Amino acid sequence: MKPQRSRAVSWSVVVAASLVVATASAPSAYADRSSGRAPCAPRIIDLGTLGGANSEIDGGNRTGTWVGSADDANGVPTPVLWRGDSMQTLGESDGFAGDVTNAGVVVGVANADTPSSSAFWWYRGTAHSLPTPSWATASSARRINQHNDAVGTLTRKDGSSVPVEWRALRTVRVLPLPADALSGEALGINDSGHIVGDVSTDVAEIAWEWGPGGSSHPLQPEYTQGFSQANIINDRGWVAGGLDFGGQFGLWASVWRYGSVSKLGQFGSDLNFGFAFGGDQIGDYVGAATYTTDDQFLHVFITRAGSGTLRTLMPLSGDLLERSNAHAVVPSYGGQGVAVGGDSDVGNGDIHATVWTCAYQQALAPPAITARAAAGARVPAWRHSLNALRP
Repeated sequence: MKPQRSRAVSWSVVVAASLVVATASAPSAYADRSSGRAPCAPRIIDLGTLGGANSEIDGGNRTGTWVGSADDANGVPTPVLWRGDSMQTLGESDGFAGDVTNAGVVVGVANADTPSSSAFWWYRGTAHSLPTPSWATASSARRINQHNDAVGTLTRKDGSSVPVEWRALRTVRVLPLPADALSGEALGINDSGHIVGDVSTDVAEIAWEWGPGGSSHPLQPEYTQGFSQANIINDRGWVAGGLDFGGQFGLWASVWRYGSVSKLGQFGSDLNFGFAFGGDQIGDYVGAATYTTDDQFLHVFITRAGSGTLRTLMPLSGDLLERSNAHAVVPSYGGQGVAVGGDSDVGNGDIHATVWTCAYQQALAPPAITARAAAGARVPAWRHSLNALRP
């Protein structure tokens, strides 16, 4: 059994002086945006748990609010919200909060480990169930835009999933699937109502986009085999997720822009598995990737579209070889640079929700690690897996 922290909530802030010195001269392509105010203070913040071993950030907004889940003393993941230096539960259990608007409206899923999981929304202290058709046995909400349109999935009686939009959190819109599709899921939405996710057939999982007027199409280029998944779309229409380029070994964090797709980058020269989970309106992206295909863990990355290079961030443990992940990137508090929200190893195998402030200022090149050094290790999926890591 993993040791547990003695305090129910640990609000420790790790200020790594050597890390700040080492990264203060980051390349200009990775320099934080500045408004002429006082320099950013790079910090690695441990948001703690509810008495259990693990917690994670799954979404964030521009006002410094993060949402996700935290284990209670019984190990049950509880949807929570972090604002400033306080953690707040959302009146639901066994699930996670996936996203939050700038106004503070939260969406997520409760009872996630049961066949009857249910999508919910929360605002100002009160949780509400999102409407579910009578034919659906379960529901889950993943993202929400600033107009309170949420997206996620409904589960049929046969266990397959269909993508869905909850317009203004009230009206259910089941998104169309192509004739040969077995299932699909909606994973991202922008303020124009464009929705992205994936569609599964007998031979492929395909990154997909649904338009607000009812249009539906695969993201180009369309691969008829292999794996691709779109997880986020910004207001420019840029889409990011993961792609194996038609069944090639490995998985790359990728971005679809201007009608074509390209890798966001990779760690080192070896093949790896990577996926973009979060992004902003100007092309900053975060997610997780392995250093090699045989790496034991995922590691957080941050990049800017077009740079072609992934940088990593130090886990709470202080060891770049330990596990870390990121789901959201937002402007730093005070308008300086960007902050990244995710989770990382605290040094004993437990995973805590983590915030990296002034992220580009403390971004690091990944350590040199070869497939041989990592051989025999297992590539684990992250906790709220979106089925992104498939060899």
